[in-house]
Amino acid sequence: MAVQVLRGPADTQCIKRSQKSVNMVLDVFISQLLQRHRCLKTMFAPKTLRANKAKQIAVEVLGWYGLVAVVIAYGTVSLSLISPNSYLYQLLNLSGSLGLGLIAFVRKAYQNGALNIVWATIAVVALLRLLR
Repeated sequence: MAVQVLRGPADTQCIKRSQKSVNMVLDVFISQLLQRHRCLKTMFAPKTLRANKAKQIAVEVLGWYGLVAVVIAYGTVSLSLISPNSYLYQLLNLSGSLGLGLIAFVRKAYQNGALNIVWATIAVVALLRLLR
């Protein structure tokens, strides 16, 4: 077996073309494999896609939490189960409005996002007054 010595730029170009060809063949093979076997798609999906999906799910969960927290706060005060001057009420309002504000800004519903930022600010001021 003879060892070939690189002699110059022409040999380097040849090696680069060979590497590109191998990479193209591997890309085609992997894409066809993923198209045929759906279970492999989730295992070998690019990390950025999985990270984006996890981020979307987290934002959705926080948005739904915000809705539940604000409704519980409103319902418990309306039914006189807790006082509007309680820490629980203000914390539910604060955390709920932050969750709703997050989902509003992510979905570019800026009016709703601004409303929830104001709502959270009021809850922070009320909490600070309760702490005094």
